[in-house]
Amino acid sequence: MNKVLEQKIKESYKVLDLFMMEKNISIAFSGGKDSTLLCILVYNWLRDRNIKGKNIIIIHNDTLSELDLLENYARSFMSKICELIKETGNECEVLITRPEHNFYWRV
Repeated sequence: MNKVLEQKIKESYKVLDLFMMEKNISIAFSGGKDSTLLCILVYNWLRDRNIKGKNIIIIHNDTLSELDLLENYARSFMSKICELIKETGNECEVLITRPEHNFYWRV
């Protein structure tokens, strides 16, 4: 693995270590690259640090404005990452919220 990448992961783990005492950890997931990476980093952190007993909640807002392909990808990813998190000895659930009307209707 690239040394720069290894250093960035170590720095990320130091930030995640601040949550070591918390039982519940919520992750806002949009389906974009940043929240996807955060989910992967949390999973790797739990696995690499052998952390057990956390309750991970992945919160996603279905804006009702996304392309079906992108929304389906987001839901598939959340399901898969949750299963991986459960395999580390932690709980995981996906919470999906939806607005009453989509963004364009409100504008």
